[in-house]
Amino acid sequence: MKLQTLVIMVAIASFLIIGASGCQTQTAGFKSAELKQGVVGPVMYVVEIKNFEFNPAELTIKANDTVMWINKDPYPTVHTASADDLIWSLKMIAGQNFSKQFNNTGEYPYHCAVHKEKGKIIVR
Repeated sequence: MKLQTLVIMVAIASFLIIGASGCQTQTAGFKSAELKQGVVGPVMYVVEIKNFEFNPAELTIKANDTVMWINKDPYPTVHTASADDLIWSLKMIAGQNFSKQFNNTGEYPYHCAVHKEKGKIIVR
């Protein structure tokens, strides 16, 4: 299956899941203030894992928002999104994703359990 087809399928599946949950999707590359203007309810942000980096590496969201990590590195590279004390996601191969809702304020440092790239979610 071509990567482009797989990405389209992931996007469609994400759209269907988001529509069912009432969550609105936003790309994490924008500043949070720009994303939230006029948005009511929880938002889903996207963090891409590419070139062994989380992009963005640090993301500020509001309580009850969701973050989706997508592995954009080529097959067979696997990544995880893991807190220091527990693994949030299973290993994701190319094109796979994992989502986590953050309900409580605080700072949530995380890393890839396989390659050790680091990131942080800040919930306000």
